[in-house]
Amino acid sequence: MRVANKSATIEEGTPEQKYEELKKVLQEAAYEALGQEEQYQRKTTSEWWNTDTEELVAKKKAAYNKWLMTREVGHREKYIHIRRKVNKMINKSKNETWQKKCSEINCYLGSTRSSEAWKTLKGLRKDTQEKSNMSLITMEEWKNYCKTLLTEERTEFLTTEQHEYTNDQQVMEITTQEVSWAVKGMKNRKAAGPGGLQIELIKNAPSGVYEILARIFNKCLQGEEIPQEWKKAHITSIY
Repeated sequence: MRVANKSATIEEGTPEQKYEELKKVLQEAAYEALGQEEQYQRKTTSEWWNTDTEELVAKKKAAYNKWLMTREVGHREKYIHIRRKVNKMINKSKNETWQKKCSEINCYLGSTRSSEAWKTLKGLRKDTQEKSNMSLITMEEWKNYCKTLLTEERTEFLTTEQHEYTNDQQVMEITTQEVSWAVKGMKNRKAAGPGGLQIELIKNAPSGVYEILARIFNKCLQGEEIPQEWKKAHITSIY
């Protein structure tokens, strides 16, 4: 009902305008119905992790997100500056913790508290990760690889048979029913795109939302500008 009432106020306009209004309607309705989830707070038992480090890491994340949104040189330089400070602080904290552990072991060994030394050593062994002899890909190689994934110059695209359409040929419109079928067939619990819209919000929306989406799609097929967010995607490397 919330979405139906709000979407009824969406006026005609460009695909960009209609998409932005629809996105706002869905997000406002979701906030009113579900509220806002609390941000996940990192919990760690590492002794080198402290409040100062946590605050600086939060600033680094905020600076990184701002640079992603604006792509301005100044914001990138600020992010890099904070990232260096974070790395320096973490290295310092780890070294101080290591020195403390070494002092504890040195005090315990040869005394009546030798068992404490072995407990400390066992704990350090658990925190140590095995390093495999892998040939790591450089960030530049990874960046170039991702750039070629979605470009028209890739081999798969060039070998596909191309069709040229003239203005005399009629483009078949996408129906509301087709939009509904496509949305219902998408998987749940998937990461949202740059617009932050979860597929569950659209799946549970009234039919009026599908009608608006169909109109946006058809305007794009008729030659109008595609919404900017539809041209973007976030790629994350998973080991």
